Amino acid sequence: MRNSDPDGEGYQLAHYHADKLTTMQTMPDNLIGREYYFPTEEDHEQRFKARLEQIKRRKAEH
Repeated sequence: MRNSDPDGEGYQLAHYHADKLTTMQTMPDNLIGREYYFPTEEDHEQRFKARLEQIKRRKAEH
């Protein structure tokens, strides 16, 4: 994993992590916890839904 800090102190670039996720907060406090996308079971959305669930599990662990 690359540990460079290309955009400033504390910046975490997801591309440098195996699972493409970081613990860095990227949205305003008042938007945390809101959901705007609810994937269905149709076509490619099944894959998006699985990835979204994976992201939610990881965030709950960290």
